Amino acid sequence: MAQPVVRTVAPDKAVTVGEPFRIQFVVENSNSNQRFSAPNLSGLKIIRGPEVYSGSQFIKDKKTAITNYVYTVVANKMGTYKINTGSVKLKGLIFYGNEFLITAVKKEKLILSGERVDYSGYQLMPGEDPYRKIAENLFLKIITDKQTCFVGEPIVATFKLFSRLQSKSDIVKNPGFYGFSIYDMISLENKVKETEKLNGKIFDVHTIRKVQLYPITAGQFTIDEMKIENKVEFSKSTVSKKTEQEISEGVLHQENNEVLPSESEIYETHLTTKPVFINVKPLPIKNKPLDFNGAAGNFTIRATVEKNELNKNEEGLFIIKVEGKGNFTQITAPKIQWPGEVEGFEPSVTDNLDKRNIPLSGSRIFRYPFISAKPGKWKLPSIKFSFFNISTNSYRNISTDSFFVNISINEFKKKNFINTTASENKISIEAANKKASRIAFALVALLVIGIVGYLLIKEKKNKFQVDDILIKKNLPLVDEIFETINSEENNISDTFYSRLNQNTWSCLTQLYNLTGTEMNKRNIAEKMKQSGNTNQLIDSTLNLLTQIESASFTKIDTDENRMELFEKIKSVLKEIKC
Repeated sequence: MAQPVVRTVAPDKAVTVGEPFRIQFVVENSNSNQRFSAPNLSGLKIIRGPEVYSGSQFIKDKKTAITNYVYTVVANKMGTYKINTGSVKLKGLIFYGNEFLITAVKKEKLILSGERVDYSGYQLMPGEDPYRKIAENLFLKIITDKQTCFVGEPIVATFKLFSRLQSKSDIVKNPGFYGFSIYDMISLENKVKETEKLNGKIFDVHTIRKVQLYPITAGQFTIDEMKIENKVEFSKSTVSKKTEQEISEGVLHQENNEVLPSESEIYETHLTTKPVFINVKPLPIKNKPLDFNGAAGNFTIRATVEKNELNKNEEGLFIIKVEGKGNFTQITAPKIQWPGEVEGFEPSVTDNLDKRNIPLSGSRIFRYPFISAKPGKWKLPSIKFSFFNISTNSYRNISTDSFFVNISINEFKKKNFINTTASENKISIEAANKKASRIAFALVALLVIGIVGYLLIKEKKNKFQVDDILIKKNLPLVDEIFETINSEENNISDTFYSRLNQNTWSCLTQLYNLTGTEMNKRNIAEKMKQSGNTNQLIDSTLNLLTQIESASFTKIDTDENRMELFEKIKSVLKEIKC
């Protein structure tokens, strides 16, 4: 059995009178039968200890058991303090450590001499518990500006990582924001970092994510946890090194060929925020306008036409602009009662929003194309808009001016048209006959396929009659909810995935009558199982929900997979039995 070795570890520079510091007695080759005797600490006041930590470390490439006895002490006056030897008794033998001298001076003198004791977060003292050190110097917080609000009133949630260590952190789970429209203010790629003093220690503070959350409905909702995995590097030798932190998403477990210093070790741990409960109060019923669509804040509205004079069948633009502060994400396109002589079309939507302001400020612009084939002077109607002003706790009704558009008798002709000759458009009789033969053949083939398909459907109809009824009732609901993000303008906007996530959950909550904290994937899976949905359909639904959430949080995608994901979730929702 190897003999115990006792070492005394204490500050090797002057300490400050009245400020705590640590003295450690490290026993290498420790044994469960040993008995440790602390020395006389020569007038130093013990304020905590001994704290005993057991573990192991590699000494000269050999794994060695160690026990660390830690005292937190303070010097009440200036002077030199002699730390006598600590000792270990084992099987009748006594093993002594080394003596040590400590000098205590006043703080002013310490500053003038330039001697500042810096316990670097990069150094792991012999016998020091690494996981305790990590817990004290690396943690994750969620901070919300409020936990009670009205529907449509913003909640600001900020996720911060506090660190004094040499660490690499990986976001492995982003929080869910079910029941909220989301607008990101700060993300990981912004690399926002500052310093903050907590309990006398200076921390590097990294803002991982900052979002504005706009509640969609009343109830109690949960901001669930963010999870981060960490690799923390410690050195066993005294190193003058400023600690650094690296934060990423989804890369911690990738292959890393980095070579560590010989005296360094890596420890892995994970951090998780606690769920935060948000109580959302309903907006008042009294004086609620009939056309109210959920807008909360303070807004103005105005309308213009791009051109007052148009030719017959020339496209015009009717432009509506909503400006102000509030939950722009909930403002939908106003319905326009077009005059009978004018044909209007669905608008495009453009947002100009300042994400630095709380609530969001800026404008949302709706551009409605229209045409008229009848000459005359036609009136485009006044547009009404209502919102709830949270600061005054009241509803407001505002409206635009009406406009007249003059449609002339002149026919609109497109420029740069191609004037083809009759000979270029003429189709030979022979070619026409061939085309007719192909069409006839195709019609016969389609007729045969149709008859076979009809017989197969008829055969299955009785077997799955109940399922068909359950599925059919989903169709109008899904189409209605997803209609708001089916335009090209929305498909290329930054809010596409957050709106897709919001509409998907809106559909699921209506299908299964869910409210508040019932809006989670575990509950959805249970409801689908109870309703007789297949395991395959349940898995597909949950996987798609995860994909949408991930895309919403990370904002990583390609233009081609947006509509594919859109159509998949829409198709799955139509198949669900409820």
